Amino acid sequence: MDEEDITDNIFCPACSSLLTVPYIRCTECLQPDVYICLNCFAKGVEFKSHQNNHCYSLIRKDFPLFEDKWTAVDECNLLKAIEEFGYGNWKEISEHVKSKSTIECERHYDKYYIENPSDEMPGEVIVFSLSNSCSSFEDPPRPPEGSSIYNDMGGYCAARGDFTVEYDNYSESTICNIDISIKNTHFFDTVYFLLTELIYAAANIYNSSLKERDRRKKIVRDYGLISMSKVNSINKRYSKTIYQWLDGLRVYCTLFNPIEYDQLLESLHYEQELKNDIKKLKEYRQNGLTELRNIRLYKCMKKRREITKNRRHFLSDLINHVQDEEACISWLQKQAVANNRSTSILPLPQLQRRTPQPLDITSYPSFDKLSATEKEVCSYARLLPEAFMEFKRILIKESEKNNGILRLAHARSLIKIDVNKTRKIYDHLLNEGLVNKE
Repeated sequence: MDEEDITDNIFCPACSSLLTVPYIRCTECLQPDVYICLNCFAKGVEFKSHQNNHCYSLIRKDFPLFEDKWTAVDECNLLKAIEEFGYGNWKEISEHVKSKSTIECERHYDKYYIENPSDEMPGEVIVFSLSNSCSSFEDPPRPPEGSSIYNDMGGYCAARGDFTVEYDNYSESTICNIDISIKNTHFFDTVYFLLTELIYAAANIYNSSLKERDRRKKIVRDYGLISMSKVNSINKRYSKTIYQWLDGLRVYCTLFNPIEYDQLLESLHYEQELKNDIKKLKEYRQNGLTELRNIRLYKCMKKRREITKNRRHFLSDLINHVQDEEACISWLQKQAVANNRSTSILPLPQLQRRTPQPLDITSYPSFDKLSATEKEVCSYARLLPEAFMEFKRILIKESEKNNGILRLAHARSLIKIDVNKTRKIYDHLLNEGLVNKE
């Protein structure tokens, strides 16, 4: 690249950021030239006709043009400062160059631009050119026949470039015994024509088999599938993302060239990494983290919490429940059942059933229709007045059918509520003389 191609204020077409050296120039997109920043180049950004598999060059300005201590960046800054501030204002010029003093700027400009000017720029801005084209695979190993490596390579013979067992291995047997010395004088014309067509068909089948062999060998060679141990070692980098998909994706080798297939794997790998990062970010947000600087502390505390959780034992759990006597006894019973492997019953303290608090029924309908005794029964049995009166009516009506006799078991079958509540209603009716046991 010539001096006139060293321009400032070049923006990356992908992210619109101002390019700073070093940056990338595509050597295939020439009208117009495409310059890309290193960040977008690393991500494989594509736009318009530019593809991420194009050849490229690295543009930099950290090399000397005239002196070892003066880089191309210093030269550009010096010329730009002289154009802006004018010759002789060396103080302002040195401040613009930043890395050089006023004496150094004056001496360098006078020596190489006034006293000994050069017609052409001594050097090129492009220091080296790189290409991302796929390099050929290394020669496959040549293990002895019968060895384990030989079997892993599918019987590949490196010296001959083929396999011990080929695709459609017995295709030669279909044409090896064909006799082509057939004369028309021994057969009728129709039979001779049919035999000729049959020979041609067998030859075409054999040729198609040879073409399929070559196609398969080309795929194996281009994708480096001969030595599977080497392929597996390369694919280990996908162990945390798409490693379980590789066997299924291998069928796409017939649809893509080697570079496009590698790009497919890399894109899927990158997609899975993004999903994992998004999953982690969701976890951070759910735990109240809003700044990246807090993530390190969160990971440290989470690891410490997991270690502490693994070290927990029965005593620590018991201490958590010791303040509540009932919760402590309940926890002891659960642990005893979970850890008791014998059939014997362990003597454990039993939880006492708590007596429910009386229900305030003064604000409920039909409260005024109850007597003082009935109000007390409804309150302690936690029954609504209307429900109590309905249950009372059902039981009295049933007892009248049996000459005033009603048993407790029959009462429980009539009103299917809690048995304790049924017992309280039944005892109340007995005490009032509304029903009789016998």
